[in-house]
Amino acid sequence: MRRSNARLAATSLFVLFCLLPSASADDVQLQPDSALAYVPSLGGNAAVTAVYGILCLLLFFWTFKNRAWWALCEPIGAAFSCLGYGLRLLLRQNSQQGSRAVFIPMYLFVILSPAAFLAFNYILGGRLIVAVTAMTPANAQDVSLVRGPENAKRVGCCGSRKAKPSPSTPTRKGLSQRSPLSMIPPRLYTLIFVLSDVLTFLIQAAGGAMQTSNDYASIKTGGNIFLAGVILQTVSYLFFFSVILQAHWKLYKCDPERYSMVKGIKRREPAITVLVTLYVTGILIIIRSLFRVVENGQGYNGTLYTHEIYSFTLDALPLLLVLAVYVLLWPSRPLSRVEPSDAVVHYLQAMSRGKTSSTSSIEMSQANRDGL
Repeated sequence: MRRSNARLAATSLFVLFCLLPSASADDVQLQPDSALAYVPSLGGNAAVTAVYGILCLLLFFWTFKNRAWWALCEPIGAAFSCLGYGLRLLLRQNSQQGSRAVFIPMYLFVILSPAAFLAFNYILGGRLIVAVTAMTPANAQDVSLVRGPENAKRVGCCGSRKAKPSPSTPTRKGLSQRSPLSMIPPRLYTLIFVLSDVLTFLIQAAGGAMQTSNDYASIKTGGNIFLAGVILQTVSYLFFFSVILQAHWKLYKCDPERYSMVKGIKRREPAITVLVTLYVTGILIIIRSLFRVVENGQGYNGTLYTHEIYSFTLDALPLLLVLAVYVLLWPSRPLSRVEPSDAVVHYLQAMSRGKTSSTSSIEMSQANRDGL
C-alpha cells in the first residue's frame, strides 16, 4: 500500500511538472476589473488542483486507517488548498475575473490553509519529544519522567496499554513537566505553538480580507497586516525548528549510534524518520513563507505578484512537496514505534536523581560508560 501511494504521489507531481509549462492565457483576455494581474493558467491551476486533491485523499486515507485524529488538520488544510486553486480556474472567465465572490475565498484559501501544515508539525514535534522522553500518555494522572526498572515497556504517546510508574520513578502532574531534551515542556508544544499559529492565522486573515477591498488605502493597510502575520508565523516556526534541532542534538550526543541521521536513515530508526519528516517539510514551509514575505514586501506591482509562475513554483510546489513527504513517510506510523534508547533512559534517570547537571557530551558519554 505504501509503495502504491508513493507511486501515485510521484506520478501526480510528474504530471504537475509537465503541465506547468503550458501556463498560457489561450484566447482569454485580461479584463480591466480583474482581481489578479494576469489571466490564471488553465494547465497550471488544473494540475495543482488535481495534485492537491490526490494528496488530500491519500492523507485522509492514512489518517483514518491509523486513527490518527490529531493529524486531521493536515488533510483538511490540503482540501482547502485544493479548493483555492480550483477557484482560480473560475477567474479565467471574462465575466468572473472581477468577481469578489470568487476572488475572496480563493485568495484566503490559498494563503491561509498552510497554517494547518504548521499545526501538524507542531503537534508532531511535541509528540516526538514526549515519546523519546518516555512520558506516559497525555490522559494519565501522573506523568513519569523516565521509565523505571518495573516500567521497562514504554508506552507510546499514540496509544497502547498504560504503564504504571514504579515507586522509585519521579513523577509530576500537569502539562508543565519539563524534559531534559527540550527547552520547552513537550506537552506545551501544542498549546504554545498552535496558539501562535492560530494568532498569526487570524492576523493574516484580517490582512487578507482587507486586501480584497476596492479601496486602495485598505488594500495597502491589509498588505502590511498580512505581511506582519507572515513574518510572525515564520519567526514562530523558526523558533520551533530550533527547539527540535536542540532536542535532536542532545539525543545524538547521548546516543550517537542510534540518533545519527545517516545511521538512523539506513536502519529506519522511527525517531529519525519523524525527524527527517520535520526537517524536510520544515525547510519547504520556510521557503514558501519567505516567498510570501518578499511578495508582500514588493507590493501588488512587484514581479512576484504579477507573474503567476512564481506562485506555482515558490508557493504551490513547496507545499505540494510537503504533502508528498507526509504521504510517503506518514509520521504517525513511525511515531507509534518511537521509544528511548537505553542510553537515553540512563541519562534521564541520572538527571532525575540529580547526578547530572548539564547535557554536555562529556557527561552523557561518562553516564553511558558508567551504566548509570
